[in-house]
Amino acid sequence: MEVYLVRHGESEQNSGATDARDSALSGFGARQAEATGQALQGCGIERLYCSLQQRGLHTASLIGRQLGLRPQGWLELCERGYGMTDPGLPRALIRSRYPSVDLPASADVHGWARHWKSESMEALARRMAKVARQLEAWSAAPAPAAIALVVHWTSCSMLLRLLLGIVADSDACFAHSNCGISLIHIAEIGAVLRRLNDTRHLASAGLLVAIEEATW
Repeated sequence: MEVYLVRHGESEQNSGATDARDSALSGFGARQAEATGQALQGCGIERLYCSLQQRGLHTASLIGRQLGLRPQGWLELCERGYGMTDPGLPRALIRSRYPSVDLPASADVHGWARHWKSESMEALARRMAKVARQLEAWSAAPAPAAIALVVHWTSCSMLLRLLLGIVADSDACFAHSNCGISLIHIAEIGAVLRRLNDTRHLASAGLLVAIEEATW
């Protein structure tokens, strides 16, 4: 099974337009997401998943429009330590802003991140191990040819470590530009990284910016 890992587009927080941790895409980020959706056409992607953070929901909505897919929200895909003073959008508000996304039960009326205040790297590894096990299970069953996940830098870097058999507490960091595409093949014998942070589709459209420093 081919798994395309796409970091969200530039958010309003990335651009400096807001200090809010949970922000939608900037106009530039929306154009990045649209270009990424176009680049993924013809890849045989049958399912599209995203985190419940606005930049993930917004990116997946725009990519899904290009691919003719309804994104599916997946709580475990969110960034490390999400929450803090922001409880996450309540279900009704997510549905009104991103109506094309199918939401899990964890996106409830009170805000899906209200109990999530901090997260150690060890806790992040345990969370992303759930995602890794689910991907491996899908690849072992009658699996789709390809799926795509809209992800975040730190949580995706941890997911790649786990899938590739790198110890979770190593210093390995898999950097991702906004809307960079990575491709990992998952099979019964293991996982193979085929592309990492591919940004050619952004460079050709004038939508590539310098990658920011990682926050750990």
